Amino acid sequence: MHYLSEMPCEKISEFLGVSPNTVKSRLHRARKRLAGQEALLHDASGVFQVPPTLTANIMEEVARIQPTTPPAGKPLSPWVFSFTSTLLLILVTGFGTQALFRFQQPYSLDATAEMTIEFVEAPVVLPLKLKPDARTQLGNADTSDKNSGYGQQLGLSSVTPLLPKKANVPATELQWTQARGIGSGVTNPGLFLASDQSLYAAMKAGLYRLTAQADAWKLVSASRPHQEFGRIMAERGDTLYMVTSDALLASTNNGKMWTDLGSRPEGQAVALVITDGHQAQGTQNADKTLYLILRTEVFRSQDGGKQWQPIAEVLQSDIVSEADSPDFRIWDALAVDNTLFVGTSRGLFRFVDDWKKLSVPTEHSISSLAVSEDRIYVGTNTDLLHSPTAQVFYSTDFGNSWTDITPNTEEYPVKMSNSIRVVPVGKRLILIGFGDVWCSDDGGETWMNPRKDPHAFGPFPAIALDENNFYRRYHGGITRSTDGGLTWHPFMTGIPNSDIRDIKTVKNVLYAATGNKIAKSKNGGKSWETVNVTDGYKLVVPKIEATDTTLYVSTTLYISPGYDRRTQLFHLLVGDDTLRHVQDMPDFEEDYLQTEWQKRVQSARETNVKVHETEQLWWKNRSLVLQEDAANGGFTLAGETVFMEHRRKLFRWHPSETEWHYTGLEDQGELLPTYGKGFTLGVAGNVVYAGKRDGHLFQSLDNGNTWSDITENLAFPFTYFKEIVVVGSTVYISTDAGVMNSYDDTIWHALGDIDSHIPVMNRIATDGSRLYGVCDTGVYQVNNHTNTWRRITSEVPSTTVTSLAATGDTLYIGTEDNGVFRLQHIEPEFRVSNLP
Repeated sequence: MHYLSEMPCEKISEFLGVSPNTVKSRLHRARKRLAGQEALLHDASGVFQVPPTLTANIMEEVARIQPTTPPAGKPLSPWVFSFTSTLLLILVTGFGTQALFRFQQPYSLDATAEMTIEFVEAPVVLPLKLKPDARTQLGNADTSDKNSGYGQQLGLSSVTPLLPKKANVPATELQWTQARGIGSGVTNPGLFLASDQSLYAAMKAGLYRLTAQADAWKLVSASRPHQEFGRIMAERGDTLYMVTSDALLASTNNGKMWTDLGSRPEGQAVALVITDGHQAQGTQNADKTLYLILRTEVFRSQDGGKQWQPIAEVLQSDIVSEADSPDFRIWDALAVDNTLFVGTSRGLFRFVDDWKKLSVPTEHSISSLAVSEDRIYVGTNTDLLHSPTAQVFYSTDFGNSWTDITPNTEEYPVKMSNSIRVVPVGKRLILIGFGDVWCSDDGGETWMNPRKDPHAFGPFPAIALDENNFYRRYHGGITRSTDGGLTWHPFMTGIPNSDIRDIKTVKNVLYAATGNKIAKSKNGGKSWETVNVTDGYKLVVPKIEATDTTLYVSTTLYISPGYDRRTQLFHLLVGDDTLRHVQDMPDFEEDYLQTEWQKRVQSARETNVKVHETEQLWWKNRSLVLQEDAANGGFTLAGETVFMEHRRKLFRWHPSETEWHYTGLEDQGELLPTYGKGFTLGVAGNVVYAGKRDGHLFQSLDNGNTWSDITENLAFPFTYFKEIVVVGSTVYISTDAGVMNSYDDTIWHALGDIDSHIPVMNRIATDGSRLYGVCDTGVYQVNNHTNTWRRITSEVPSTTVTSLAATGDTLYIGTEDNGVFRLQHIEPEFRVSNLP
């Protein structure tokens, strides 16, 4: 239209129903493509030559045409023309704009003078892209968000997408089916007791409520795409507040719908405390002051969460930079009569208009705060430098003086170690530690220690409904006591009870790593059974990989007595129901880092040399040590050869060898956002890939003997790797900025959609012939002809996707809190066998 009809861009945009900028952009891209193919046009011009006698030939053909002589009589042409025009007008009005588009047959020079008009029922349907209205509420209604799941946009030279014959999204959305729960628990739920005695359980995937009328958890609202819920909540009047990873939410209808109040300061949240505000400010939010307590900072907002002011500089002002001083940390916070109390590693602080450090008679960190009637209770962490046991105190005068009510440490020396969580209700008081539980019916004057209960292990946050009913969270879910804290049992009724770390498929059998076990399903997740482990071994955070016929599992084995830990590799053959050792696999010579530290502490105590310094260094670094050790055992397979990470180094082992061979690769990069993530490994034929934490990619063509850094060849910049997946001879690399692929291990291409955007996938997987990806905006499949993503469905049933697997015409996703979901390809055009 632009070149043949000389229509301006504005007229073309008006005709097509798009913006002028879109038309100009498409023209610019067309010119650029033609410029790049100018040589091809010159070469083709010699094939298609216009004959010099074309004009003469046309004139000869015209001369031979004998026009039909019109019949004598009254002229009927005006009447025919009028009737035809009326008929056309009626047809156009009746069928709409679709009837205006027609396919025209090529004109023939042999046509006669009598020409006819034929109506052809062949309308062209134009796919329209509809954008929903953006809303700022969360809950059961889906809303859009600024984070669309896309990374960068492809340059014009990266991808030239081909317009599909059909719309990019199927007309009918495919439906997800939730598989039956496997029963491994959920990850660190939060508990909150509202003023109406409704108990809430907050998880990333949704908010649940337990009321007095129902002895089960009921889903109140599910988190939306791009926005996971948090476990920190607070209440003010008829409004509930929730702290997410990056925002503050509010609900005025008991958590059914949530409004985003705005972004919050960065950092791991410890508590949200709300007090009365200063009425003199004269704003609509002056009736309340919000305090956001992070692990190392405190922020205050006096305008309803729109702006935050840091106020915690004083808390760290007395810290002396000594080698044996632990890092500053805030453990807990609460408000009593509009006064803020904050427990830290440097003691207890009180804030009204200014900070004041309270004289609690202990050198320990204040890790737990609670209030009941006229008492403020504090529990402490163990400080190896000053005392091996935790302590408990209470105050009745706002923290000016304190009474020690710690149970007899001579009777319970081990059980009182590490940390204590204080949970009071009336005169009933319970203490929860790593060792056990203590109960008191007289405010701590006397104590009794019930029998050891594994479900009461760990000083996790707890809620008291009354003197009989207590609820507490732990790393795998929620437990409850109905006898005043004497006995505890899991209570997850109504909550999907599955924390899935990874899923794999082998010969249409689905395997899931959940908790400390491997579960399998032969019927698409309708039923599950636990896979046995040879010799009764217990799996600890297992990692799984799969070949066409075998499931492999690596895990840490704890060798007792002592601190020894070993990485062990198991395999499960098709038809077998027991995980068995990979025979003759040797141990690594170097200890786990945690084992090494524990031996150093033990040696210091035995020799009485630098005992305190060694203990404090271990205490300071233990979280980093545990996270680094979590990367041990990450592996991939190249035939029978195993590549495995240990102590940030990559090793290789073949069944014909008697020891691990160090490949020369060591990863000293910073820890990644994904807990326990080390090397990112992949194998394509004889080529081995190893991605480091710092974003450098190494390639080996000789089974790991030598390595080449090929980072500069990659398609676009990024920060860290997520996965490496091989489909046939094509290597796909998923990063925090998108996915790229290579057909020849040399040239890498950015993988975009038909609009030249690069979706940032959370997880990718293959069914053996195609690559699939899942992100916040939907589930995608790679079109192998155009090398672009095509969206299968925009629906993703969870915001906490941890893994993806594909087999046949079925996709599976594993989630952090909601188990496994299954997506059946019910639309024929999206079945694997029918896709191009």
